[in-house]
Amino acid sequence: SGNLDTNTVFGIDALSSNTTGSDNTANGNAALYSNTTGNSNVANGYTALKFNTMGTYNTANGRNALYNNITGNNNVANGTYALNGNKLGSNNVANGFNAGSNNITTDYNTFLGASADLNSSGAAWTQSTALGYNAKITASNQIMLGTATETVVIPGGLIVPSGSISADA
Repeated sequence: SGNLDTNTVFGIDALSSNTTGSDNTANGNAALYSNTTGNSNVANGYTALKFNTMGTYNTANGRNALYNNITGNNNVANGTYALNGNKLGSNNVANGFNAGSNNITTDYNTFLGASADLNSSGAAWTQSTALGYNAKITASNQIMLGTATETVVIPGGLIVPSGSISADA
């Protein structure tokens, strides 16, 4: 592998396809396995960032975290299978087991909680946030709090600007 003087590698087949990628850290069997030119990635866990080739500034912690990422940049995935379906999406954050696994090509999403995700594989929702176990984003520019089985409690006051309230029919 090229540029191993600026990469840190520990694990069988970790960073094994690297050609010019630098400043990468790969810890775990097949972590960053397909990386060729991607720089400044951190992959900790079995097959973390396995299919990344050119993506840069990604952080994947956990088995299969960011597993399918190819060219996505600036993603953070913490948890087993976190953002594992992401291929091209950038600037996403996922914390929790299986969080953000349906995110494939979209950008600027945040998934906090086990199985917090987009409502379907490959959905095109962007700039949205899913908070809580199994919370599912259903539109762009949305903050989804939990599921229909939970109650949202706001212990202080809530100020909603005039004209900004809408209700689903």
